[in-house]
Amino acid sequence: MKIAVVHSPPHGEVPFRNIGLIYLQTVLLEKGYDVNYFDLSFREDRDKTDFYDKMIQYLSKKVGRVGDMPDLELLLGVVFPENFESGDEITSVIAAKVNKYFNLIKDKADIFIFSNNVLTMYFSCALAKRLRDYGKITIGGGPTTHFIPFTRFTLLSGIYDYVVVGEGEEVITPLLTGIYKKRKIKKAGIYYCSEGEVCGNGRAFKSDVSKPLFLNFSNIVINDFIPVIAGRGCPHKCRFCSEPNYWLKYRVRPFNDVIYEMNYQCKKYNIRNFHFHDDSINADLKWFDCFTDRLVRTSAGYQWESFCTPFGLNEKRIAKMKESGCVLLKMGVQSFSENVLKLMGRPTNVKAVIKTIKDCIKYDISMHFDLLTCFPGERDEDHKINLRTLEELYNISDKIYFSPNPFYLSLGSDTVLNAHKYGIRIKYYNIRAFHNIPGIILRVLKQSGFFPERFWQPISEKDVRKRLNDYHNLLVKYNKDYLFLGRQ
Repeated sequence: MKIAVVHSPPHGEVPFRNIGLIYLQTVLLEKGYDVNYFDLSFREDRDKTDFYDKMIQYLSKKVGRVGDMPDLELLLGVVFPENFESGDEITSVIAAKVNKYFNLIKDKADIFIFSNNVLTMYFSCALAKRLRDYGKITIGGGPTTHFIPFTRFTLLSGIYDYVVVGEGEEVITPLLTGIYKKRKIKKAGIYYCSEGEVCGNGRAFKSDVSKPLFLNFSNIVINDFIPVIAGRGCPHKCRFCSEPNYWLKYRVRPFNDVIYEMNYQCKKYNIRNFHFHDDSINADLKWFDCFTDRLVRTSAGYQWESFCTPFGLNEKRIAKMKESGCVLLKMGVQSFSENVLKLMGRPTNVKAVIKTIKDCIKYDISMHFDLLTCFPGERDEDHKINLRTLEELYNISDKIYFSPNPFYLSLGSDTVLNAHKYGIRIKYYNIRAFHNIPGIILRVLKQSGFFPERFWQPISEKDVRKRLNDYHNLLVKYNKDYLFLGRQ
């Protein structure tokens, strides 16, 4: 059997490789499978034909009303275009991309593997449906499959033959063996349809993140940086975040293994720039100190960047990070208001966070951080604190960048699971509202479960827009304007 691993567009705003799919390819190649990796996302970015901007503009229309769960109207529009007309340009854009890439890859493999997230799920589902109708076997995974109504929908509507919920490295080879031998595999995390009913339960969970020892980048363009992970998950339990639900627990690889992989890949590709795909590379400070110490001692001259937590990065540690090759940090600040941080379930040591940002600039580490506006309970005064602090930081250095993000419902977060605690009310789609819906699709929707249509919270949509606009004006003032979710 020939296997195709497909990285779907849109690409996004920064250099990116789908490290989850790369792990799957690595495992499959180790097991001797004939694998081809189709990085359609990279191709779209390279050719400057990516539709990321159009996707963000579409989602921005619904800011304050939706989350990272599927937009059912858009999903139906791209999967069943003959039955659902959409007045939005994004549907036809995705359809055109699917037509292009279907003809490019349809005869390249017997089995096609896709990942689904908030941006890519619509292209992935539309292309997978075309391939399955063409007689191919399709497998879906990725963060969105944790939303079980989506998983059920993709199976019942003939998008995927199988869906993997969770970490796929340990279940993908038993699944492919079952496909080859024409038998169903009953393992946690594998879902499929049998006689019109969805079978499967739980999620796949790979507790040992130390294997594989290094990634196989066959058929993937590696010319500017090498993607790598030190660990998976995050030990923090922020109330707006889905990470604890995805990964179950925080795990790190032995730091010697991480550096061994860096040495191996550097020698193979002659590239010394590494992008860590961790959610929080410094979450385990003891591990992190060992890692940076070892990097300094190797004198390899690497450069690296990563997402990080703002906690525990004192000046001494930042100096060591710089010496080890750190050039850029992406930090989850979320708010400079102690009131909001408390509401979010985060530590409230704002002064320490501000000092960390200043120390990073002092040691010439480029600083990027996120702010989450309009978390339920955020007051006007909290918003003003953020604006004042940003002005203070921008007046110190032009190497500071921040990303404003509107609060939204994140799959598996406490704000979704216990929405009533935050004054959040969720409205789900009434499938009867879809006019002239074919009976077979109506049955699929009834069996799939409830999809959220919108939500209400104590902060009005008008105030959400106003606060996002305040951030936009600040970005314009300091010549750092860019397209972000919610920008008008």
